[in-house]
Amino acid sequence: MKVLIVDDERIEREALRHFFQTNDLGVEVVGEASNGIQAIEMIQLLGPDIVIMDIRMGILDGLKATECIKRKDPQVEIIILTAFGLFEYSQQALRSRVFDYLLKPVEGKELVDAIQRVKSHILSRNERQGEHRKPAWLRNWAAEQVNEEPPLTSSGFEDPRVAAIVDYVMSNLDKDLSLTGLASLVHLNPSYLSRLFKSTTGVSLNIFVREARIEKAKYLLKNEKHKPLKIISEEVGFSDVHHFCNTFKKTVGITPAEYRVQGRG
Repeated sequence: MKVLIVDDERIEREALRHFFQTNDLGVEVVGEASNGIQAIEMIQLLGPDIVIMDIRMGILDGLKATECIKRKDPQVEIIILTAFGLFEYSQQALRSRVFDYLLKPVEGKELVDAIQRVKSHILSRNERQGEHRKPAWLRNWAAEQVNEEPPLTSSGFEDPRVAAIVDYVMSNLDKDLSLTGLASLVHLNPSYLSRLFKSTTGVSLNIFVREARIEKAKYLLKNEKHKPLKIISEEVGFSDVHHFCNTFKKTVGITPAEYRVQGRG
């Protein structure tokens, strides 16, 4: 069976991949995602049977991503693996029909047991249905994109207007992304688009744009180490580098320069 790992921390993704590689569980890690939007896209592309999902992530959190995934394909089984065990999170996860809810740091045996249970559930379900899962999408996914930069198209939301907005934003982070301008792209009233986007994704459009820009900036800071901050700020839609630095620090907790040093380390 195929597994997709979704966590915004690279070290957590690597640890989980190593776990599956060193334990003979009959599963294959087919990809990694660093946020909810990327997870939705990669499920369409890679067709995993099981998703290991964190909750607190940029752009779209794990619970909202789970809701979108289960609406699109109820057959995908999701195991929440998070450091946040608050009652409200576990209740929301259950309402979203996740298969299991595990707390970090998870014991190896606990994770093994959860994987064995979900595999048995999938096999039993397929036998009852008398058919196997549908084949994965025919498109291939470049390995460097899977492991590095979030894909920028095919958001996978059921409402085509929301999907179009997400795709446009992710592909045009350097441009003016005002509510009025985005609404005109899908021929909607701005206030209606604002309500539609929030009800579909669980996050307001302006917060989505801001977090998408910061996620892109984080990627550039880590992978283009000699590019000046002014250029990076312009590439993610900030005309003022000081505004970019202040927004980055408020969102991430450290300055872009500090984040770049951590990435180099």
